[in-house]
Amino acid sequence: MNLKKIVVDTSVFIRLFTRNDEKKFEKAEKLIDDASKGKIQLFVPFIVVAEIVWVLEKVYKVNRENIRDVVEALINTRPRSNYSIGKLYSFFYV
Repeated sequence: MNLKKIVVDTSVFIRLFTRNDEKKFEKAEKLIDDASKGKIQLFVPFIVVAEIVWVLEKVYKVNRENIRDVVEALINTRPRSNYSIGKLYSFFYV
């Protein structure tokens, strides 16, 4: 089966973490959910991780410990693992 591959940018994760726009949050959540169900494959470029750190620290004033937890969870997320992806954003809202 050939899965549709989607490159995910920083805004998807920022919407998940901050939930500051409900419509965009729901779209981002569906994207992650579809990936966790094996409907699509997501690719997260390394630069996106760096941008997440910058945006959370400089724009949302999140402390470094919380940012570290977010980055570790993102890096350690296995493909199509609903639990680890869900854990990534469910514990952390700014």
